[in-house]
Amino acid sequence: MRFNFKLSTLVGALSVFLTCANAGAIEKRAGEAYVREWEYGRDEILSGNATILNLGSYKHVEIFYGTRQRWETQPVAASRIAGPDRNGWEDWVFRGRAPDARWFYLRYTVNRQYFYDPPQGYYYSIPRGDEPVTTRTPVPPPTVSTRTPVPPPSVSTRTPIVGPIVTTRTAVLPPIVTGPGRIRIKVSPKKAPTLENWLASEYTFAEAALKRNIGSSQNTKIPKGVVIASPSTHDPDYWYQWIRDAATVMEHVVGNYVRDGSDLEYIKDWIESQEKLQKIDNPSGGFSTGGLGEPKFHVDGTAFTGSWGRPQRDGPPLRANTLMKFATAYIKVDNDYVRNKLQAIIKADLEYVVSYWSHSSFDLWEEIQGQHYFTIIVAYRSMIEGAEFAKLMGDNSAAERYKKTAESMVATIKGFWRADKGYIVETHNIHGRSGLDCGVLLGALKAPYIFKPSGEEVLATTEALISTFQSLYALNRNAKGPGFGIGRYAEDTYDGHATNGEGNPWFICTATVAHVFYTAASEFKAAQSINVTPVALNLFKRAYPSAAPGNYKAGSQEFNNIVSSFKSLGDAFMAVIQRHVFHEGNMSEQFNRYTGFNQGARDLTWSYESVLEAIIARNMV
Repeated sequence: MRFNFKLSTLVGALSVFLTCANAGAIEKRAGEAYVREWEYGRDEILSGNATILNLGSYKHVEIFYGTRQRWETQPVAASRIAGPDRNGWEDWVFRGRAPDARWFYLRYTVNRQYFYDPPQGYYYSIPRGDEPVTTRTPVPPPTVSTRTPVPPPSVSTRTPIVGPIVTTRTAVLPPIVTGPGRIRIKVSPKKAPTLENWLASEYTFAEAALKRNIGSSQNTKIPKGVVIASPSTHDPDYWYQWIRDAATVMEHVVGNYVRDGSDLEYIKDWIESQEKLQKIDNPSGGFSTGGLGEPKFHVDGTAFTGSWGRPQRDGPPLRANTLMKFATAYIKVDNDYVRNKLQAIIKADLEYVVSYWSHSSFDLWEEIQGQHYFTIIVAYRSMIEGAEFAKLMGDNSAAERYKKTAESMVATIKGFWRADKGYIVETHNIHGRSGLDCGVLLGALKAPYIFKPSGEEVLATTEALISTFQSLYALNRNAKGPGFGIGRYAEDTYDGHATNGEGNPWFICTATVAHVFYTAASEFKAAQSINVTPVALNLFKRAYPSAAPGNYKAGSQEFNNIVSSFKSLGDAFMAVIQRHVFHEGNMSEQFNRYTGFNQGARDLTWSYESVLEAIIARNMV
């Protein structure tokens, strides 16, 4: 699947304690790399951003720091988040623990050459008073520095060893210098809001952010009814309308209408746009020849004809599911609208499912071809609910056809459970893939049939996914849980910019794990019992270490403890999201597996939807 980086929001997202700034200019720097801003807080996290000139494909940007006793050999890693721009400049960010740091410098390695900021022999000083401090100084254009570095001692303090990674230093550390031009400003420490307070504020923010990505009479920057994936138009370009993303987002909006009658204009505008898109000829075909499986269109409603992973057969059932949810509620308000407008749109998507559900297609991440759990389970939901909707419309022959199609899917769906692996696979037998994928959990939530979120198969899959990512990402290894950043799948190489990088945690997948815990807890309460089986025992123990196999009835201490622990563990994953969103609440597609900074397409609509739906599920426990 498919960052426009705001320095102000990066700075705002970091904790501010004591502020110390330099005002004096120093000698010119090398023009290839320079630190723009940096901060060092009470938690001894050294973080900031830098601008790097793109001089080659393979490069490293590292931050080396020194303590009172020595220069540490393990640097803080930096990651590219945007660029290069037309002049070749890239934005990089760094963030990592730097215990007792007093000095640091940036080293840029490319083509077996080193470039330093500040110049060799100089270092950025981290002033120390009675408490840890934060320092921040904006830097003007690359040829000028505004932070006075500490001058070197009389001995050489940097001896690089040839090679792209290792640098060693033998140093008599310089004293801290607080010469002219240094100003100390005391700022009161800011406490992070409690999770409860953050969830309430983030819900309001995310709801508004999601709607900024939907065209309406209030938002004329986007055509009416169009749901964009992201405002990002380059590196990466997500300025398109995906059928899957839009249907998923609009099911949340329909949920708003079902709960309180709001957002009707958004829904009707989207319906108008979808009716038109269904009839647009495209590379996947025409209206009745497979064209409904086309994954994305231009924002202006024209067909996207470039090379892409097509067809994708999850779009029609997802759209039908959202429209049927709306139609079932709205028929009491406007029977004619449902019968004369909606019925035909819905039926076209349902008939597509009947004809094509068993055919190969690309997965929800648009990368591999085959039969996929997510695609087939949302199609199964469309057939089950489509049969009921057809009966409501008096179309009994269609109802019978959908019922039989659903029955024919069951064996295929059950076949995705692999007892030998201990989890549900997303796609069978893909070379280089284990099949363990966040898409399975998304499918279980979007279509809770056959494998329910509280069932042993989904819980075992959740445990396998958490276990994989808690050790895979440095961010998770450093955090040590109980919540972790969750990615799409372990073998992922899409970093939000290129497909040959390293995969990262996604806000969608991290929120989805929390959502599974909340939904499972609600299902336990609805069933008035919990069946702890050996298959899912490890997940139960993760949430509640005293869990043992057995059936626990509502009212028992064990039942109450398990329900409470599932909600608490869901909260731990939401707390991960709280740590990594921007200060204002913005979310991109991913957050970096090393630094935790946002990465990939900015303000991803699906990210907001996933967090909103997780919060709704939490409120139902």
